Amino acid sequence: MPEGPEIRRAADRIGKALVGKVIEGGNWPFPTLQQADSLILGHEVLSVTSRAKAMLIRFSSGWTMYSHNQLYGRWTVHLNTTDPRSNRSLRAEFLTDKHAVRLWSATDIVLIPTPEENAHPFLARLGPDVLDEDITSKHLLTHLKSKGIHRKKGATLMLDQRSFAGLGNYLRSEILHAAGVHPDDRPCDLDEGTLKRWADCIKSVTVQAYEHGGITVDLDVAEASKARGEPRRMWRHAVFCRNDRPCLTCGDLVLRVRYAGRRLDYCPTCQPAHRGSLPRTKITLGWRAYFLALEQSRAHVLEGGFVLGFLFVGPPCHVLHGDGHSMIAGEGGAVSVEISPVQTGHRAGLLVMKLARLAVVAHPIDVG
Repeated sequence: MPEGPEIRRAADRIGKALVGKVIEGGNWPFPTLQQADSLILGHEVLSVTSRAKAMLIRFSSGWTMYSHNQLYGRWTVHLNTTDPRSNRSLRAEFLTDKHAVRLWSATDIVLIPTPEENAHPFLARLGPDVLDEDITSKHLLTHLKSKGIHRKKGATLMLDQRSFAGLGNYLRSEILHAAGVHPDDRPCDLDEGTLKRWADCIKSVTVQAYEHGGITVDLDVAEASKARGEPRRMWRHAVFCRNDRPCLTCGDLVLRVRYAGRRLDYCPTCQPAHRGSLPRTKITLGWRAYFLALEQSRAHVLEGGFVLGFLFVGPPCHVLHGDGHSMIAGEGGAVSVEISPVQTGHRAGLLVMKLARLAVVAHPIDVG
């Protein structure tokens, strides 16, 4: 799904073609746009902007077209003489004296009176829009400390549009890494300096992604990674889609975990966990229990902690620790597993089992 920076860039591109122009023709086959002929046709486009992941096109009729791309929506801008040649389903078409702007495949589109925009169900529940010029790092810091926010873990906050609007999956990984915040840490677990750095990174990383086409690292770093032959999905970022590769900052292995089925990449050395202060303990799984564990499908809290992961390379077994260190265990046909403590009531994340570099969710059973 396009994130806030991508929708804002699309709004900029559409605005250049439409703002100040009168809609001279068009096609609006989507069911919620039945009034378009009277509310859009023949009216001037006053502005095109975005809020979080929503697009807002305002017309001189006093109405706004709201749209959300979701997973499949796409905007295109062409000269009005160009054949679009698309296999997608057309949702809306705006024709001016020069350009044709089209929205394809989106399913969340509606016309609303401009003064009532903020009452739209999606817009009404948004948190601060990170790309809003009036929202500063100071505002974001205050928001991180606010009631209802300060006890949510970073992995949750950075995707919750009610907390910080416009962020998505790649920005979540990149912001947490740049700030040095572990995905399970909450604002209430961190000191003032870390919170300030987190707020600064929410703003700066998102703005950089907007200004530089989704690139979230220094441009020199991106160019160096590109020169090494890395694919685009990797060279644009510091950790996102760089799992099982060395961290660009410290050289340690970037790990991938999943929260509610959505991937998050992080560096355990650059992002040490602050939640929980109990000493680490170890348990031992027999080989039979170890293989049975691979067949399970749900995360499991054990003795107030959770297994961080394995990298199975045959006896002995290489066990990855949350503090960035590792151990070699398993001599004699048993696997020694490190347990990372968490606070009471904390819901452990998915247990990432890496077997032949394939992530498998596991549930340790038959512990003995």
